[in-house]
Amino acid sequence: MNRRIRRSVALASVAIVVAPLLWGGAGTSATRLVAQEMRIVEWRVPWEDSRPRDPYVAPDGRVWFVGQTADYAARLDPTDGSFERFDLPTGTGPHNLIVDGAGIVWYAGNRAAHIGRLDPATGDIEQYPMPDERASDPHTLVFDSQGLIWFTVQHGT
Repeated sequence: MNRRIRRSVALASVAIVVAPLLWGGAGTSATRLVAQEMRIVEWRVPWEDSRPRDPYVAPDGRVWFVGQTADYAARLDPTDGSFERFDLPTGTGPHNLIVDGAGIVWYAGNRAAHIGRLDPATGDIEQYPMPDERASDPHTLVFDSQGLIWFTVQHGT
């Protein structure tokens, strides 16, 4: 293959990769890429040494997280920077949480071997123990497309 043909093939390969980005994929109208400004905003969690972790953006736009060493779930309203804390049972050691479409918070009670359900409107908490005592440390809850909760355990089978 001569040098000119190799160069044409190389340029065609780049065009094939870049074209979906420039023209919005499979659509028929051309789209212009526009540079967006990225901004990072940081909020200080008001509860010291609580090991806040695993933020989750709820359907209403508030950001939920857990305080693993202080046994709480909390939410941040990014529009005004306010925090609200919901204390969980002592020894829960929550690992993460997720929020369903009705606003109910589901958390992994990692150190207490349960999945918890928190109703932020009432503060009521329900605990669902692990069905197998070897599965004592649930974490990393996620919803599937049907709204079912899936999670893992560190020492289960």
